[in-house]
Amino acid sequence: MTLFNRWRRQSFDQPIESSRNGGKVWEHWCTLRDIRPPARIGISVLKAYLALCSALGDRFAPTVARGRRDYSHPKQLVALVRSGFTTEQSACWNTTPHAISPEAERLFLEAEPAKSLAAAKLLAWSDPPKYFMFKRRIEHWSSAQKVSQDLV
Repeated sequence: MTLFNRWRRQSFDQPIESSRNGGKVWEHWCTLRDIRPPARIGISVLKAYLALCSALGDRFAPTVARGRRDYSHPKQLVALVRSGFTTEQSACWNTTPHAISPEAERLFLEAEPAKSLAAAKLLAWSDPPKYFMFKRRIEHWSSAQKVSQDLV
């Protein structure tokens, strides 16, 4: 069986309290990463991502990519700039992420639309634009200076 490149989403289904890799949101990583033409699920998610990029503007994709120095995100961000998907100016805009509160994080991790909306309402949206991250990964953020160095 080659469906989802043999990654079974059930292998990542973990309760919210678990310290193991996985969870309701993360478990779909394996089903959504297959973007070969016959993979309708992955292609539909790719189309939705491109619609988000179009609606949210040129800073959206590079800002998300700045969220992790691991998992090859710096290389991916450089590729986004070099391919023309985004600009160096957008990739290097001077911003830092805001921590998602523990209360909002717990709601987001439930991965249910109503709870996600409730969590989003807990975030401080004044003085936009803002980027929010789970606190446990903020130290992995790529500063504008690091992104500039990566682009050299």
